[in-house]
Amino acid sequence: MPLLDHAHRTAQAFRTITNMNAAPAQNRVFLTFDDGPDDDWTPRILDHLAEASAPATFFVIGFRARAAAGLLRRTVAEGHEIGNHTWSHRYPLAMSARRARDEVADGAKALADVLGKPARYFRPPHGRVRECMIDEAAAQGQELVLWSLSAMDWGPWGNSRAIARTSASFRNSPTGKSVRAKTSRFVVPKKYD
Repeated sequence: MPLLDHAHRTAQAFRTITNMNAAPAQNRVFLTFDDGPDDDWTPRILDHLAEASAPATFFVIGFRARAAAGLLRRTVAEGHEIGNHTWSHRYPLAMSARRARDEVADGAKALADVLGKPARYFRPPHGRVRECMIDEAAAQGQELVLWSLSAMDWGPWGNSRAIARTSASFRNSPTGKSVRAKTSRFVVPKKYD
């Protein structure tokens, strides 16, 4: 089954699950996409989300947001949330604390410049949480958001079989589980408390 068809069907299934379990709030599922915007994949994902009437949050990289400002504005116009995923997606543990703070601040500035308003959420690259980055995100008015399961759609695990296996596992998981994926793929995360 083509990946986007699988993503579309999964988004429809989660919309149904979310509607069926709308109360209490902990039964909700949040779709997120990381590492965009991407000129090829993001429009396709937006089209599938629109067909499924499924909202999502896109955690975007600052320099890509500036390069694809129109696509980012389309994403917001279609009812999706935008979150900060730093300026360049550098690995958080491989840079100084000052540079890590700058990555967060520069990403936040790029999003605010493109969208005309600040992003409300921050997700560090690779989910690697550093206190300095969380402090900077808070200074930018951004709340930390992570996930509890990953679609494993990246690196050596990034294949359709692994994604399908992960998708099947969270369909049967306890309430509150979530999965995230890269922009070029399908996702669902959990807010970090």
